[in-house]
Amino acid sequence: MAFVLSTLKDKRKYSLEYTWAKMDQAKRGYITIEDVRKALIELKIFISKIDLASLFNFMDYNQKGRVDFFEFVDFWHQTASVYDL
Repeated sequence: MAFVLSTLKDKRKYSLEYTWAKMDQAKRGYITIEDVRKALIELKIFISKIDLASLFNFMDYNQKGRVDFFEFVDFWHQTASVYDL
């Protein structure tokens, strides 16, 4: 998880809002694991299926199978503070 977030933040253009927009291209207000997979590939961040599932499950703390914007914001800030990014 830290790898993905640090990679996004290392590339200054990848702000929280930019990253969310890349993931929620359908403008549904939530993202699925498939949305995350596609966005990471588009952003040239390659992780294993196991790491993707782990990342998604960490973001989806209410375990509904989708991540809304507020869960994503929580993930972004919590991970940044835990890993001091």
